[in-house]
Amino acid sequence: DSEAVGQINHDIIDDIDHSAWLDIWMKSSKYTNKGYGSDAINTLCNYLVSECECKKIFIAPSARNKAAIRAYEKAGFKRTSIKLPPEMSDYDDDLVMVKIFP
Repeated sequence: DSEAVGQINHDIIDDIDHSAWLDIWMKSSKYTNKGYGSDAINTLCNYLVSECECKKIFIAPSARNKAAIRAYEKAGFKRTSIKLPPEMSDYDDDLVMVKIFP
């Protein structure tokens, strides 16, 4: 109904490995588990792949955010063992996830 329920962003696309990082925030928990986040992630990923030639897309939720991790896995993201440097980290327990496109 035209109400903003959150936001999704991506950073600059790396020209060397054609990767980008996503960040998504929901306005409140009343908007979670309704498919808004998954739809936004899939829409932005499709845009980044088709219009910007992205090959890898990363996202780094807190490992405590089980609902977000499930949503990202549902959208095709896989867990990695990548550790972020402190200056790139939003949480003390970041879980770096990646979705790779052919």
